[in-house]
Amino acid sequence: MDALKPYFTIFTPTYNRADRLHRVYDSLNNQTMKDFEWLIIDDGSTDNTREVVDAFISKNEMQIRYIWQENGHKKKAFNHGVREANGFLFIPADSDDTFEGDTLQTFKEVYEKQSNDIQSKISGVVCLCKDEQGNVIGDKYPSDEWLSDGLEMRYKYSISGEKWGCIKTDILRSFPFPEEVEGHVPENVIWTPIAKKYKAVFVNKPLRTYFTNESDSITHSGFAKKNAHGAYLLAKMVLENELGYFFKKPLSFVKAAANYTRFKLNIPADIKIKRLCL
Repeated sequence: MDALKPYFTIFTPTYNRADRLHRVYDSLNNQTMKDFEWLIIDDGSTDNTREVVDAFISKNEMQIRYIWQENGHKKKAFNHGVREANGFLFIPADSDDTFEGDTLQTFKEVYEKQSNDIQSKISGVVCLCKDEQGNVIGDKYPSDEWLSDGLEMRYKYSISGEKWGCIKTDILRSFPFPEEVEGHVPENVIWTPIAKKYKAVFVNKPLRTYFTNESDSITHSGFAKKNAHGAYLLAKMVLENELGYFFKKPLSFVKAAANYTRFKLNIPADIKIKRLCL
């Protein structure tokens, strides 16, 4: 780790969410650990996002970097953020997120208490999420500071529900989102291959509040023909990377195979399927 660089990059992709960015700002301002930068990638907002961020910067309460880009959806904003990040650990924080004041301290302490051997094998630290009423969303882990991976968690232990955490920036740079794909690309297109290669430390502490009655305009999209390519890539990723768990949940793979065919047929003719396709 470079002593001159921040320990964390908190990354926020945003699009026309000026009225909610204060949630991330307030959460960061309340952190017990201050060794971080807040990196905001504005995906072509047309509201007053820049003015809101300028007001945050003028308070001089934390290191904030603001970058505007032409609208390109979350996949391009995410890749841009990973390229720009200076932190050792990378935390995606959506523009309407809130998280506890000891979040960064918890992530750092859990990571640094691991042996050097374990640190070399893990991608980061993952925690639980809660809703606005403080209820944990989804399942807890079998034990606290549990060493596992996302595939084992899902298939062997059937743990589901919203999860969140930090991941090594260098690892993310090796697993970028495909930008040539039109429309939405599901996040598991990158999380699955990372989980296949790296473990993580899972903690039974709900640090992030997830607002269940809201949808972020940069991430939300139901099925549309323009999203078929991303859905196809997800099905393909499941079939290529997760078949070792077939007998744990065979119906999941039957569904993935059906989606592979369905969405491949729905990819618009003018979208070329490059090296990502069979």
